[in-house]
Amino acid sequence: MGQPVKKRTLNDIITSYHDLEEMLIESYGDITPEIEAQMDWLEQELANKLDGYADFMSYLKGQIDWLKGVAETYRRRALTLENTIKHMKNRVLNALKVAQETKVKTATHSFSHVERTDYVLIHEDAIPRAVKNEFCANGLAKKITEYDKKAVTKWLKEKYYDKETKTWSKDLPKWAEQNFVEYPLIR
Repeated sequence: MGQPVKKRTLNDIITSYHDLEEMLIESYGDITPEIEAQMDWLEQELANKLDGYADFMSYLKGQIDWLKGVAETYRRRALTLENTIKHMKNRVLNALKVAQETKVKTATHSFSHVERTDYVLIHEDAIPRAVKNEFCANGLAKKITEYDKKAVTKWLKEKYYDKETKTWSKDLPKWAEQNFVEYPLIR
């Protein structure tokens, strides 16, 4: 049994083209029958290799499309499950409200009705340029278009939120809006 023929890589073929170029230079540009045969052989080798590359790229594109389809299927499944959890939490919250209970403890879990008044919605488009400049000067923003939401929220709370009464000041800027949030806490 003979030795298996080693498949040539695209780099091998390119190297052979460089070798062919050297042969042409050595023959002072004279295309000998040997060079002609080498050119024909290399042309066929290159064509076969490029066809192989094109076929493999087509296969990979098919794999990519399939993987994207599978990813989309799983993304939709995850979204469905997330929505199911949200719906179930809303039902738990509603049950606590109807029963007028703020806390319910079972053998395995504890349920609490949480009401938060310290949340604030920030309307980025409505923030005046002077305020954005102030954010930059006080380290609340890297640049005018990129502010640190947590830092700005903290700054607003320190300046406009009364922790004792759990209320926002009437002076809260128009670009910031009080946001009442309630949710069930399940442990």
